[in-house]
Order: sequence, then structure tokens, then C-alpha cells
Amino acid sequence: MRTGESRAVVLGPGGVVGTAWSVGLMHGLREAGVDLAEAETIVGTSAGAIAAGMLISGQDLGAQATRPTPTEPEQSGGDPGVMVQAMALARAGLGEAEEGRRDEVRREIGRLAMGVELPVGLHLERMRGLVGAGEWSHGGLRIPAIDVETGAAVVFTAEDGVLPYEAAAASSAIPGLMAPVEIGGRRYFDGGFRNGLSTDLAEGAAVVIEPLAHFMPGGAGNARVHIVPDEAGRAAIGTDFADATRWADCFAAGAAQAVRAADEIRAIW
Repeated sequence: MRTGESRAVVLGPGGVVGTAWSVGLMHGLREAGVDLAEAETIVGTSAGAIAAGMLISGQDLGAQATRPTPTEPEQSGGDPGVMVQAMALARAGLGEAEEGRRDEVRREIGRLAMGVELPVGLHLERMRGLVGAGEWSHGGLRIPAIDVETGAAVVFTAEDGVLPYEAAAASSAIPGLMAPVEIGGRRYFDGGFRNGLSTDLAEGAAVVIEPLAHFMPGGAGNARVHIVPDEAGRAAIGTDFADATRWADCFAAGAAQAVRAADEIRAIW
């Protein structure tokens, strides 16, 4: 790392399987002596927001190697077709569009999300269980989400009076699969609709971790190290990003890949 250069970590979207792979990777890195929580800036988007919240929580990530399969309606129900529509709208209308147009597209996605009947608050409580209810312990953590009503992108930080698990829940509320999350009287959905990985929020030499790069490459931005799933990781992740039954396999694949990734990170750490 160049003298005086700060460290940044960017954790990208990935659904349930991408969360498990990312957490396994972070656990394996810690076992190898590389703690990503030491970065001055941590950007977590969607699944990456959950992983980031868990990273700063101080919990033993190894304890998350296996998790019970959720059976709540929000996990097995919802409307995957709305998720597909939302992604199509994003591909067609975000891109290089002006910010006003981007807000308009995101408002339409928000209307789709609000039109699916899902248990309100269930996703929030699940994130409380994963991330914990602790305070914002890392001043450089940044978690993007989208305001349902305005379509505007917001970035939650330690200054906003929002608990990390609340921000993680908002950022990972996938349209059609999880009900938008209410915080401070407003509703929010998936921060991935801001700018993909949101690498623009990272300051310094960035380690970019992208669980779904083989499906939806988000562009590594200013990455000095770009970590994507290896062959074993891709096999574990599969094609159903909401498949919680694959959690243990994805976690194990991420932890195994960390042995090699640690050397890459040390070079800039």
C-alpha cells in the first residue's frame, strides 16, 4: 500500500447465498490474519450490507457456518416475478441516465415492491438476528438504500441514528421478496438499485468482494483487489440466490477461498 493511503472494503449484493459466501470468506480471512473490519471505509450493499453489519458486530463469524433454514412466508413466498421486473427496469432505465430519471425509475420499482403482500417487519427481525442489535461501532461504514416514495438513494452512516441491522435490512429488501423496511417513518428497499456495488462510496485502496460477478458483474471500480467466487464458490452459490438450504455450502466455499485471497489482500493491507 502506498504511504498514507487508507484501506477500503466494498461488499456487494448476492442474496442469501452471496451473504453466506461473503461471511465465510470474511471468517476465513480472519483465520488467516486479515481482518477486513480494520479498513477505514466499509461499503456494504444489499447482501453486502448484511455481511458488513456482521463484520463490525464483533461476533464470531465462524458461528454462522450453519444456519437453520427459514420457513417464514417471506423466505418461501413473495413474487419472484416482481424481482425480475425490477431488475429489467433497472437495466433499462438507470445506467447513465440523469439523476432525476434514475429517481423516477426507482420510484416505479418502489411501487412494484409495495404492491407485493409480505409480512412487514419480518425481514427486519431476521437481520436483527444475524447482525445483532448493537450500535454503529465503525465510523466508516456506509450502507446505501432506496427511498420507496421518492426513489432517491440514501447512504446510512453512523451519523444517522439508525442501527446497523436496520440499515442492513433496508439495503437488502429485495423488491418482490422482502417487504420494504420502515425506518424513521419512511420505507426503503434494496440499495443495489443505487449504483450496483456503490464502489464510488469507497475511499482508499479498495478490496472489492463481488459474490455474483459471474452473473451480474457490477464493475470493480477502484479495486486494488477484486475477489469473486472461484469454481467451488460458483457451484455452491448455484442459480437460486434465495436458497437458504445452500448456506452451509456457500459459507464453506468462501472460507476455503479465503486462504488464497488473504495473500492478495496482504499485498495492499
